[in-house]
Amino acid sequence: MLIEVTEEDIKKGIPRDDYFCPITLAISRCSDKIPAVYNFWIVIDGKKYPHTKKLIQFIADFDAGKPVKPFRFRLKI
Repeated sequence: MLIEVTEEDIKKGIPRDDYFCPITLAISRCSDKIPAVYNFWIVIDGKKYPHTKKLIQFIADFDAGKPVKPFRFRLKI
């Protein structure tokens, strides 16, 4: 599944919130399942999906209040 984190997701996202980070908001638009995004994992229906280095860096920057840009990534669910 191709996930697109948009500028809107970034604006609505809440730093350090597993259920309202920009990545979670983007996945929620593409799936009827409720995801949670942690520092190193995406959890959907109890299954863990590891982050890429790109996702880890995005989360760290977003949570630290640094500027981030929209991007896309693939998630195999």
